[in-house]
Amino acid sequence: MRRLVTGVSLCIGLAVLLGGIAQAQEQDVRTEIRNGKVVYVAPGTLAVRGKNGVRIFTKADWKDIKVEKDGQIVDPDQLHKGDIVTATIITAKEPAAPTAEQMKTYEIAEEAGTGDMTSERIIWTEIKKGKVRAVGPTDLLVKTDQGLRHFTKDDWKDTKIWKDGQAITPDKLHVGDIVTATFITKATPIVSEEQAAQYESKPAPPPPAPKPAAKPAPAPAPAPAPAAAAAPAPAPAPAAEHKKLPKTASSVPALGLAGLACLGLGLALTARRLRRA
Repeated sequence: MRRLVTGVSLCIGLAVLLGGIAQAQEQDVRTEIRNGKVVYVAPGTLAVRGKNGVRIFTKADWKDIKVEKDGQIVDPDQLHKGDIVTATIITAKEPAAPTAEQMKTYEIAEEAGTGDMTSERIIWTEIKKGKVRAVGPTDLLVKTDQGLRHFTKDDWKDTKIWKDGQAITPDKLHVGDIVTATFITKATPIVSEEQAAQYESKPAPPPPAPKPAAKPAPAPAPAPAPAAAAAPAPAPAPAAEHKKLPKTASSVPALGLAGLACLGLGLALTARRLRRA
């Protein structure tokens, strides 16, 4: 009896372990859409056509969705039939093509698609309040409630990390930081304590070198001093004025002398005549 109980316990433990590993390595699907055409939209449901046909996405299946229209990120429920979109959608399973009944119900017309739509298997890892154990130029090690998770720089492109409620990039993290994050990887990020040791032994990235202070702009060269103005030619000396003397003499004396001369001449002639008589 004891052996039977022991055997059953071992089988249950092995089944739980294998189930846990299978669940940890369960893959999701990432669908990339480029210039796909929206052929049906309703709250929680989106149908997009590409070159390889129509695929239906439901809110119950997608874990993450990012849709762009005319270069702007929009909510799926804001789309309209006929919109051309670019999108990345993470779903728990491969998006399905519509059935004939859905084509009729959704009024999806038969037509050729022009957009690109590709799907690939990925590992979606969601971390809540994980603690950074190691961070380096190419590696990030986070301790979670489910164990250690290791991510490489190649995985960071699709990473979303929040620290203290603020979005942050992996290169800004430090050992001991508490983060919430989602990672998309091609392989399982689960690592053991032994594997983690090699990442913790790597030196942490040096702090970014401070940017050199901008050199002050050179002072503008002083403007050349204006040439000294030529001294003005001396003004010509004013011509000497010939001052006229004021007239102080009068013609009355001359007239008086002339009168006396005439009087004397008359007296002389009178006296001569008297002598002859």
